Amino acid sequence: MKYIDLYGHYAWNIDKGVRNREEALRLLEIAHRHNITRIVATPELVPSKFELEDIYNAKGRMNELRLLAKRHHIRVYDGSIVILNRHTITVMDQRLFIPVGNSRYVLCALMPQDQYMDFHKEVALYLSSIINIEYKPIITNVNELCQSDEDLKWITSLAKAGCLLAISAESLVSKDRALKKRLYKLLDANLITLIASGVVDSSHQVDALSQACHQLAKRYEYQGIKDLFYDNPKLILHDEEVNHRLVIKQSLISKIRDII
Repeated sequence: MKYIDLYGHYAWNIDKGVRNREEALRLLEIAHRHNITRIVATPELVPSKFELEDIYNAKGRMNELRLLAKRHHIRVYDGSIVILNRHTITVMDQRLFIPVGNSRYVLCALMPQDQYMDFHKEVALYLSSIINIEYKPIITNVNELCQSDEDLKWITSLAKAGCLLAISAESLVSKDRALKKRLYKLLDANLITLIASGVVDSSHQVDALSQACHQLAKRYEYQGIKDLFYDNPKLILHDEEVNHRLVIKQSLISKIRDII
């Protein structure tokens, strides 16, 4: 299967991600070996800590990455991850962000350590500021937010409010069984739209995409898996509506029924 990696810190020396050109080249080489044909370079943009000039600089570095990726026949698209905070509304009003490949989709992240009594209410306000200007938010770090079973209810409410939900491939191949059990509940409910590497630097697993794909193939039908790793990212890049067609294999359902 071919893969589209919808978010990763491939562009070097912008944020906490890849440190230099050589490290970016190593990641591109790994991506090519594992059939990743398109990537979206997504530096983190923390509202109040960047200006329009920073966006221009980030796009310049993405152009350099684009030229570098041609060696491996990988297409690079512009993007960014907006860290949602109290300055998000201003950032949205001033369009100080880079949408995914110039589409109407915006990648966002929430910081789970910032949770407090009114956290959920404030997040709803931040997300409304995105939806109100006719963009579609994609929450990229659902696996980090999914810290307990109680969190599943709130994450589900985000999907019902119009957000798309994404998880990192590494979270599905990790040794954290409790986390994976919660993520599978979201997958079974058809609430996850896509899976990306979320790669930060060369210490992270770009090849986790193929590992996660093979793991999910034990449980789900092929078309739904292809949606997560390729078709939905492609639809997002083309500014089209996504699919939610993940189906548990009938053979697995039969086994579960036999056990019951």
